[in-house]
Amino acid sequence: MKQTSIPAFFVVLFAAALPCLGQSSGCSPVGTWWGGADLIPDGYLAIITPRPVKGDPLGATHYTMTFHGAYSPESQGLFVLTLFSGPLDKKQTGEYEYEGTGVALANAENTFPGKVIIIAARFRFKFDGCDTLKDNIDFFGGYNMGDGKVPFKDTPDFEIAPTPITETYHRVTTDCPACPTP
Repeated sequence: MKQTSIPAFFVVLFAAALPCLGQSSGCSPVGTWWGGADLIPDGYLAIITPRPVKGDPLGATHYTMTFHGAYSPESQGLFVLTLFSGPLDKKQTGEYEYEGTGVALANAENTFPGKVIIIAARFRFKFDGCDTLKDNIDFFGGYNMGDGKVPFKDTPDFEIAPTPITETYHRVTTDCPACPTP
């Protein structure tokens, strides 16, 4: 009887600790977020999900982030713009708790294959309370597709926007005091 109670204790302890793994702030970036640039408000929906990797099978410190802008690509001189996505890892860099890179593909011509570019950015996130993420973009470059350059390893062909760019994202909550009571 005693042998089964010890493993059961560890299972309960592990389950209780699971939400806190890899979180120095006590907050998890996993969730749906809305927000954008502080200086020029852009509307973005951000989704951050766990990304299991070797050594972190539960995705406690590795994530995938995907951003979708609420604007027309034509407003940016583009005909097609994919979702912006990439890895985000728990990595303390100064005041920031998380660091990631992301890319999107864009077509600057209304033809196929057109002029395809790779838009690349590096992000650093920190929490301001568990429901607000502060973001700093310190690299935002463009690469002409097919020129042999590798994003983040090679110097970009052009700058997308001057950096640094600061952004604020707010967690989408399931709490709804404004919703009708069933």
